Amino acid sequence: MKFNEKYYVTGHGFCEAKAKGNIDNIGRVMENIVYFELLRRGWNITIGKTKDYEVDFVFRKHNEKIYVQVSYLLESEKKTIEREFRPFSKIKDHYPKHILT
Repeated sequence: MKFNEKYYVTGHGFCEAKAKGNIDNIGRVMENIVYFELLRRGWNITIGKTKDYEVDFVFRKHNEKIYVQVSYLLESEKKTIEREFRPFSKIKDHYPKHILT
């Protein structure tokens, strides 16, 4: 059985307790916080996928839609910035697109 989806636990405290510090997984912790905050605010949440790329989150509520990438640091033009912005270039609608860092 193979799953290529993201799963979120109820809080990053579980990771903190298990890993005794989770700086190595800070990106996942940040995604977890963003996911649960927007869920708490009543958004429907999915993962966005294009042919070759993925957007961390697509938030939908009523007629609104927001695309969100989560990144701990945007540290280098080639490595991080290009990777985080690239999926947005493949989305042809005009809903807001954000990178949270």
